[in-house]
Amino acid sequence: MFGRKPSSDNGGFGGFLAEGAEIDGEVRFGDELRIDGRVTGRIVSQRGRLVIGDGANVEAEIEVGSASVGGTIVGTLVASQKVEIHATGKVYGNINAPTLIIEEGAIFEGHCEMAKAAEAREPARAKRDDAVVSAAS
Repeated sequence: MFGRKPSSDNGGFGGFLAEGAEIDGEVRFGDELRIDGRVTGRIVSQRGRLVIGDGANVEAEIEVGSASVGGTIVGTLVASQKVEIHATGKVYGNINAPTLIIEEGAIFEGHCEMAKAAEAREPARAKRDDAVVSAAS
């Protein structure tokens, strides 16, 4: 059901939720979590990497560093680094991430906001508003 395996990224340990296992509630993790089972609720990590395996079903509000989706997610996905939706992946809900990669065959139904693009628009909008105010003065 639960397991710990060496993480190839940093030599540390990652969490693993096996196929057939189910969690209803809030899941918090550090470096890496792979889900091949079912999670309902909330998944949170400051900078961690979330891997949703091909057979996984997740109905959750997700806040992570990065996400790799091969299974199904229903809910909001916020990633501070990037989101990858693989050919077998399905995301039904909103995504907020500076980088979004969608492979051919993947399904994404929802709204996407590219965080860094939004941050870049704000200073430009403020400069335009300042210019309008200066011109009117």
